[in-house]
Amino acid sequence: MVTGDGPTNVRDGALSGRCLDQVEAGSAVSTPVDCGVPWFTGCSSRGSGGFDLNHGSIKSGDDLDAACGTVGLIPAVIRRHERRITSSLSGRISGAFEIQTPCRLENGGVVSLSRIEGNIRDFIGTMDSLQPIVPVAFVPAAGAASRFLEPLKPLAQALAKSLTSGNGDAVMKFVREVIPKDKPWPLPGALGDLIRSPAAISGSGKAHEVLETLSWPKALFPCSRSGVTFLEAKSREHEAFRGNGVAFCGELYVAPAGRKDHFKTSLDGIKSGNEGAIPHEVVEQDATLSTMRFRRDGSFVCGPDGKPSVVPAGHGALVNLFPAVRKSFPAADYLLIRNVDNVCGTSPEVCREVARFCDFSSALIRAVRHVRRFASAHDWGATGLQGALRFMLSLCPETESRKFTPSLDGCLSAMAQIQRELFHSLPGGAGGEVSGDELIQLFSRPVNVLGQVQNSGKDVGGTPVFAVTPDGKREKVCIEVAHVSPAQVDSVLRNPAVATHFNPVFVASELVDDFPAYSSDHPYWSCVHKKFEGEDVFYHESFLYEILGSSSLSNVVFVEIPRSLFNPHKTLDDAASASVTFAR
Repeated sequence: MVTGDGPTNVRDGALSGRCLDQVEAGSAVSTPVDCGVPWFTGCSSRGSGGFDLNHGSIKSGDDLDAACGTVGLIPAVIRRHERRITSSLSGRISGAFEIQTPCRLENGGVVSLSRIEGNIRDFIGTMDSLQPIVPVAFVPAAGAASRFLEPLKPLAQALAKSLTSGNGDAVMKFVREVIPKDKPWPLPGALGDLIRSPAAISGSGKAHEVLETLSWPKALFPCSRSGVTFLEAKSREHEAFRGNGVAFCGELYVAPAGRKDHFKTSLDGIKSGNEGAIPHEVVEQDATLSTMRFRRDGSFVCGPDGKPSVVPAGHGALVNLFPAVRKSFPAADYLLIRNVDNVCGTSPEVCREVARFCDFSSALIRAVRHVRRFASAHDWGATGLQGALRFMLSLCPETESRKFTPSLDGCLSAMAQIQRELFHSLPGGAGGEVSGDELIQLFSRPVNVLGQVQNSGKDVGGTPVFAVTPDGKREKVCIEVAHVSPAQVDSVLRNPAVATHFNPVFVASELVDDFPAYSSDHPYWSCVHKKFEGEDVFYHESFLYEILGSSSLSNVVFVEIPRSLFNPHKTLDDAASASVTFAR
């Protein structure tokens, strides 16, 4: 059995992700209480995939295909997930990415926007007569509030017991002894009423309403003492950024299954009275973003109705939504992706830094599109091509080879240098010959810009590095802990003197006509091991920021951004302590 002690990396013929040991919501406890809040340990998970596990053995590919059809999953995708999980657990191929060195300012892995600000302005100045490059705000907001509401677990249990016993003493005791008095937690609706007046609530029959509130996704909870929800904070931030030059054509929020109407009602209320508000769409985390839970023997977990138990397949599955975003917002050129719980606010500094990041992202996308257009037409003398190449060369580390002649050989040489030194692809291998067709193909990949903040040493998430895959390929990637050996996690990722930067999820991702680069045949996934209803289960999870932050899949650049753009609110104490500026 492979556990979280070390990575097992198997994919169809190559590489997969590490098998992570975690405890999943719904894990069995000695005396479970049905409180109706799926993510609380010991509560029934009805409606959330918490089913009886004595069903669902895979006997053939046809059985799995039929099972997928009952819950709207795509059979080819789930078969691949099952093969990878089985391979991962068998340990047929082991190994992690080997970090060669973290990306830093001094090695060109991270670009300083302040160093190239003049270059950005000059290049943008040549684009005044062209159609602007337009973003759409993309907000992953399907996350449960399990970690955020962790301190309220005993309250849920006490409320559930009060419903059957009629005794609310435990509720009263919890509110009296656990809720902080100096910085009370900002809680919504009936839940907030309970904290303020537990006696009134426990005797009013509103316990069910409180339990329903506890099942809300995090996006619908207040993010600060002001009472502004995470969802409202995002909407206000987008409006303020638009007022400072970020020309959003829309917003798209990803909601949990069954919460689309709740999100839409909240957003409609937030935007009420603002006739010029940014248009918004809400999509649910549906089957295209999900997978099945499997057992160790490869059989899948089902409920009493015989249908497979479905679980979100990780943020990496969000790439499946990118084509739909293009259809909903046809004017959009790229996504600006930020987590719903990264509450930056709308201070002048924040608005200025967001605009600078978006200016750079727009300029880089414009430059790459110029190269695609003119190089594909073999128009090597085009002024637009020359300007684009000069701009991107200015982003490379200082070298004497930036200058080039407007000729076929000169342009191809510049394109190869940009791929090697800016995007850190290796056309033709390390220093090998490269053809014009190969360069044109490399520039056809999507442009992704990932903002990176200074690493505090306590940050948890992705880290920009130069790494070698188990099959020997060198690449630049925003690597997750799941793909790093424990030794390198300690010696590299958690050492800010070595790994100077950290991925806060501040991403500009180009929307293109098709997305073959993000196909499933990549190594950025994990076999996740969890306890679910008392049994070991495993499922496939992919990593969005490894996918978008890989030099093998896209034209990716890491840029330094200030920590003022990274203000995550992960706990109730964070929200109670937060003082965030929002423009009205």
